[in-house]
Amino acid sequence: MSCEMAYRLEQEPASFLRRAAAFLIDVAIVAAIWFATVMAAVIPDNYGEEDLSEPWATIVVVLVLAIPLFWFVYQWISNSIGASIGKKMLSLSVEPADPVLRSAVVRGLVRAIGQVISAIPLGLGYWAAVWDHENRAWHDKLAGTRVIRWHIERGGSARAAGNLTFESESSSSGGGVRYIELRREGVRLMYEHGVRAIPYAGIESATIVPTGDVELRFKGRDMFGRPNEQIVRLTVRDRESFATELDTRVMAVKGASLGNSRAPM
Repeated sequence: MSCEMAYRLEQEPASFLRRAAAFLIDVAIVAAIWFATVMAAVIPDNYGEEDLSEPWATIVVVLVLAIPLFWFVYQWISNSIGASIGKKMLSLSVEPADPVLRSAVVRGLVRAIGQVISAIPLGLGYWAAVWDHENRAWHDKLAGTRVIRWHIERGGSARAAGNLTFESESSSSGGGVRYIELRREGVRLMYEHGVRAIPYAGIESATIVPTGDVELRFKGRDMFGRPNEQIVRLTVRDRESFATELDTRVMAVKGASLGNSRAPM
């Protein structure tokens, strides 16, 4: 693969302004859902104004009081999967600063609780990201996370930096992967709105299946932190070069080749 064909998948701490913009997008989304729900409750079909007192007034009160809980659950889920809708739209992701810290669900819960703590003193915990050297807020430090911005850079320096990125072709089996990057520590899959990392030490096989896709089998963990075997298929544009380079890097880490690189036709 020539240097001219290389890409670099770069990351950097998300700026305070970019994080704030993602937060406002999430606020707008949650507010729109809440408003639509309230409207559906107070304007039921075939009812006149005289019928809105009960039980619809009670329903509206419950909805208004429930919005903080809805927001908390929204943040908990977003933190657990690594990004909210607003963060995905702005190419941001929440990543563990310490890979061995908690399961994704527990980490998401701790970060959501931390967001409440950050908001209590007039949002001081959020503003802390302005002067932190990694732009981390209080809730990031409490949960052991950081918010990262991902972006693609083209150029010939990828090989010199130890990173090689292969472009993915459009395929239903590819799961929406746009780029596959071979970094020093492992494989990174770049999706439309997110990133997934696979350490070389966990890869068990890489097979070119009859469809032409590269099937990776590796040891991973589910969202509760439990170990399991996972499979992902990649539609790599230059699959032969990808498979060869991947085998070389896995061998350097594990001391053994991935072996069979092509499934029977």
